Amino acid sequence: MTVQAHTSRLAQRLAAAEFWTARVSASGLFAAAYACSASRAELRALFATLAQDDAPMVRRAVAQHLGKLATAVGDAEVLQADVMPVFGELSQDGAPQHSRRSAPADARAEQDSVRLLAVEDCAVLARLLPREAAVASVLPIMLRFAADKSWRVRYAVATHLLVLCEVLGAAVARAELSAYARLLRDGEAEVRIAAAAKVSDFAQLVGGEAAAQHILPCLKELAGDGNPHVRAVLAGVVAGTAPVLGRAATVDGLLPLFLLLLKDESAEVRLNIIGRLEALNSVVGAELLSGSLLPAVVQLAGDGHWRVRLALIEYIPALAAQLGLPFFEDKLTGHCLSWLSDSVHAVREAAAVNLRRLAEAFGREWAAQHIVPQVLALQASPHYLHRATVLQAVGELAPVCGADFVATQLLPAVAAAARDRVPNIRFAAARLLGRLGPLLGPAVCAASVRPSLSELESDADPDVRFFAASAVAGLAC
Repeated sequence: MTVQAHTSRLAQRLAAAEFWTARVSASGLFAAAYACSASRAELRALFATLAQDDAPMVRRAVAQHLGKLATAVGDAEVLQADVMPVFGELSQDGAPQHSRRSAPADARAEQDSVRLLAVEDCAVLARLLPREAAVASVLPIMLRFAADKSWRVRYAVATHLLVLCEVLGAAVARAELSAYARLLRDGEAEVRIAAAAKVSDFAQLVGGEAAAQHILPCLKELAGDGNPHVRAVLAGVVAGTAPVLGRAATVDGLLPLFLLLLKDESAEVRLNIIGRLEALNSVVGAELLSGSLLPAVVQLAGDGHWRVRLALIEYIPALAAQLGLPFFEDKLTGHCLSWLSDSVHAVREAAAVNLRRLAEAFGREWAAQHIVPQVLALQASPHYLHRATVLQAVGELAPVCGADFVATQLLPAVAAAARDRVPNIRFAAARLLGRLGPLLGPAVCAASVRPSLSELESDADPDVRFFAASAVAGLAC
């Protein structure tokens, strides 16, 4: 006797057991036993019996494994004859008109979890059935779930409706888009969050015209939602609808939403919207973007939440490329330099990297004229952390500016830092000198780098001596 035959007999024995725990276990065996069973009709009948079990835990297990059994069955006619009635039974489990008189009150209170699991079966059954049959039998059940009294069921619909619509096709999705719009306006924040997360995917599926008619009005409401988590999720996905809506609808409908979300009181919302500006720019163009959104972006440069400033710094090079050099110099260069003096280390560190990326984008001549003098001016700062940031910025800019510029303009600043009164600055200078040596070449290294490091090797601070010795050991000159 094969393993599948043993599994089939075990499933039948457990399904007839007295205790509900055994019947729960049986529900998970039907799909594995079905392929090689000689009594498939009997297995389907037993599975249908379990779907009407008095114990809600058993019905939950049946709903959980229905998709697997349907996949094992495969045959569309058998599915429609035997499996779809089971699915229909589960889809109404616990509903007021379908409650079991024999089930105790506490069990009936749990029965929405059966419908909750049945939601996940919709897409599986739709893939297995002919399209017309799926539209006729599965889609109405999903739409009924979308109006279910249980918010957990509606949450499951908001999570899985897109998959079903993708299976049934764009035409069906457009015809039933009002159901998705109702989920976006649901009274429970969790449902709105799950629905909002699918906004851009739904827009791509149904097309620009349908999205502008049904989805865009909901987005305007969600942008002013009282729950900050809803607005945060929307901020992370709303830009994906811009290419679908097109320039006109984006300018009229989405652009005001971006402005609103950029000024949101929640730092998470502002953080999520910053990284999505590039998608909007590709649709509306840099000129309109700079005129409408740049004032809000400039305001974010001094945002009170350091993660927002950090996110904006990471977006600056892309924004600079889109706006062009003249506009960038006029509006944003000062902010890029001011971040070097930020109170948060991560922001200062990102600001130094940002200068290198800007130098790579606009060229070494631009960096030498507009960036380097302002960076070196920070050496006079009384705050040692700002002076340390100068060394980090020099280390980032050096490979871009070239050996000659480094030797004449940047190296003297590093040598001066090697004599700073703060040991942390001196050993940071020692480490940087070790990195600059190979870039400058043997002659400059021997004439300028080694003498500074030799002096640091005899420093009173042991950490400075350690890093100076490590830098000397790494020099090839």
